[in-house]
Amino acid sequence: MDPVALPPAANDGSTRYGIEIGSVAKRDELRPLWREYLTKHAALVAGLQPRRVRGPDNGWRLIAGPFANAQDAEGACSLFKRADRPCAATVYAGDAL
Repeated sequence: MDPVALPPAANDGSTRYGIEIGSVAKRDELRPLWREYLTKHAALVAGLQPRRVRGPDNGWRLIAGPFANAQDAEGACSLFKRADRPCAATVYAGDAL
């Protein structure tokens, strides 16, 4: 997983953070991936909203969030990693899934 770079912290609190929790080759593979999280890892994604972002390799990234700050996003990633799920903190951007 090659995450989107985190921006410098914005002093005005306008930056929203997310976590990249998966990547797929085709856009239509994102919804099944999100449904898998909802059914098999519901506690991890509770309260999060999915977004899709096209990566530099032309693949699609599944982003979940938002989080108020980078520390919260990193904290969520630690839970995903303990569950053997991919995760990287990033900006909360992209189109709604």
